[in-house]
Amino acid sequence: MYFMHDQLIGGRCVRLFNVLDDFNREGLCTDEDFSSQAKRVICKLNQVFEWRGTAMTEFL
Repeated sequence: MYFMHDQLIGGRCVRLFNVLDDFNREGLCTDEDFSSQAKRVICKLNQVFEWRGTAMTEFL
């Protein structure tokens, strides 16, 4: 999980939220916006968990 930011020519900041699988180097989610709200990050993580599952459930 990585947060990145950059600045546009007009001075406005852009924030990127990336979820990467380090084992197989796969990008699972990328979200870009002018602000990163906790609710939005939680929503994106829940979408990734629904799509890929969690590591804990695979061993039960």
